[in-house]
Amino acid sequence: MPVNIKLTLSVILVLVGFAVGWWQGEIGQTTNMYLAAFLGCFMVFAIWLFPETDKKDGDKR
Repeated sequence: MPVNIKLTLSVILVLVGFAVGWWQGEIGQTTNMYLAAFLGCFMVFAIWLFPETDKKDGDKR
């Protein structure tokens, strides 16, 4: 995946994770607030850590 797409997706994930975490905190769901923040950070980390799979020479798909 190209770096510009990863950066854009990372920014979107951080913003959505922050918004959901803030919203959960506003309604009093502190456990869900921390879970949303953790999942947002983990998804960004996973995008950059795990490489995209490549096709092998013998793969016909």
